[in-house]
Amino acid sequence: MSWTDVAMDSRFAVYEMLNHRRRRSCLSRAYYAVYSAATDALIRRGVTMPKGRNSPSHTKLPDLVGSNLTGVSHPLRWRLAGTIRKLHNLRILADYVPSATIDSSDARVALGLMNQAF
Repeated sequence: MSWTDVAMDSRFAVYEMLNHRRRRSCLSRAYYAVYSAATDALIRRGVTMPKGRNSPSHTKLPDLVGSNLTGVSHPLRWRLAGTIRKLHNLRILADYVPSATIDSSDARVALGLMNQAF
């Protein structure tokens, strides 16, 4: 399985989770779909991953995208970096703040950000 496969699996899962009202999982999968696709793009451009890992840290991913995806225009890649940050924040909320209310509008925002990134 490749990072592209992981990205596509997560992307399809977002729609399934949304249809089954699994909003927290929807936010999480939307982030991981973009994380996986971005990781694949970085690896294809020869970006070296941290020692002992085959993917970047979540906090460093946006800057890696902004600095290394030179096949994409400067404004677009930094907009993508911002989208990744937003999705990561939603994922943290969904996965680590059980008291947070996640509603259908949050899930739709995550879906829109994911689609924008792709």
